[in-house]
Amino acid sequence: MTTATLRNKTIIKNIKREMQRFPAPRNYWIGKNSSGSLKPRNILIFQRRDIVSLRHAGNMPDQHHRHVLIVAIQGTGKVGVDTRIHRLKEGQCLLVLPFQTHWYEKLSTKKILWLFVTFEHGRDVRLENFRNKTPVSIGTCEWSLLQDLLKEWKSPGRTDTLELRLTLLLQLLAQRSGQKITIHDPRPIRGQREWIAEVNRLFFENRSKTLSLPYLAGKLNVSVSLLRSQFRQAAGKSIGKYVRDLKLRYSCELLHDGGLQVGEIAEHCGYDSVFSFSRAFHQSYKMSPSAYRGKVTSHP
Repeated sequence: MTTATLRNKTIIKNIKREMQRFPAPRNYWIGKNSSGSLKPRNILIFQRRDIVSLRHAGNMPDQHHRHVLIVAIQGTGKVGVDTRIHRLKEGQCLLVLPFQTHWYEKLSTKKILWLFVTFEHGRDVRLENFRNKTPVSIGTCEWSLLQDLLKEWKSPGRTDTLELRLTLLLQLLAQRSGQKITIHDPRPIRGQREWIAEVNRLFFENRSKTLSLPYLAGKLNVSVSLLRSQFRQAAGKSIGKYVRDLKLRYSCELLHDGGLQVGEIAEHCGYDSVFSFSRAFHQSYKMSPSAYRGKVTSHP
């Protein structure tokens, strides 16, 4: 057994000790903040020990705007993110980005110990690099930072160093994940759901464009009729409605970030006018884009 392996075992043992008496959060949307401008912000750390609590953790609304870093301390399981399933093994972590649907299944044992670090963050290409990536193995430096992060979290008060440690951890994990975004996953969830994955990929590569059926069919090298029938069978809805839903989910992300005007968001999401964007948004969410922005930015 190498020195690094022994050190990792010692650090993991310390992390387990730190997690022994973790209280359940009173509010799963409000964490610790600092007075500085460091990012990430509004950090919340908690644990899950079985499939029941995991399913509770994964029962989040589609418009969930927080990042979720999942660290498997003990126990292996499957984490579904959008249209893909990842096998998360002990000693690995996975970052779920805002507005990505995620769930859990098929744990290796009834009892597990998974650490969850959730936070808010502005747009950052280093975090976008985690999209569609497989779980990342944690090295000695990352284990050490996790240990310090937990100690900092359990200390009273609001601390800048909590954000700093998490920032360093994310930077190291981003380096391990690699700088090139991996679009294709060799193992789609099941059969025809690969159609959904391919449409997701084309959408995220062309978010500011109007994606017509002929364009999508051409990119996928199939006929329009085949794409329409196969996609409905896979997704349970028409491809047109599915793409519209993707555009609106993306607009929610931009509205939450707060850096763009509503008209700019409409353009970024491929709408030809603010009116058509606002009408589509209201039809889905029963409120205007401006009202949604006010709602999601009004929490502490």
